[in-house]
Amino acid sequence: LGDVYKRQTNNRFGLVWCMPPEQAQQHLEMSEVQFKASLQSVLAHDKGRLMRIGERQSYPLVLKQAQEQVRSNVVVLGNAAHALHPVAGQGFNLALRDTQALANLILQRHAAGLPIGEISALQSYVQGQQSDQRLTTAMSHLLPVSFTQSGSALSILRSLSLTLMDVTPVAKQLFARQAMGLTGSAAPWRP
Repeated sequence: LGDVYKRQTNNRFGLVWCMPPEQAQQHLEMSEVQFKASLQSVLAHDKGRLMRIGERQSYPLVLKQAQEQVRSNVVVLGNAAHALHPVAGQGFNLALRDTQALANLILQRHAAGLPIGEISALQSYVQGQQSDQRLTTAMSHLLPVSFTQSGSALSILRSLSLTLMDVTPVAKQLFARQAMGLTGSAAPWRP
């Protein structure tokens, strides 16, 4: 069916349930009783029994990236620059790192008395962020796509990859650091 991402607050959950568009439409058209039964079967009963379902909404999860992120005196950040699959807040983390790098550029240029919005400086900012943006975008797109594809060979490959990462401390640490936003070109923020 797809991945289920959830966040618990007391006995309430926020949920992103990823599935193909046709299946999403079917779930939107289900009665609350049918939808609860379908969702309960995916969640099992480890969090208890579903009592109520809030408003259901559907958003296409497609990777979108701006063709240009800067012009003279203009910078496109966050979801306007790159709309990512909602995997563990990676789009938000990336937006924070991009914002931090831009803030550092602005502070440096202001301190030096240079124009803040000069196109060459803004292009330099984008070039400095491209590696982090590419890696985060690829990870945020490929993980959910790989877990929503069916097929025994792909399933075996996923299982082996996860097992290998689990037993390889360096790979596990690198993956976790990227997922937590602890990598990238931005230096630590200091007020």
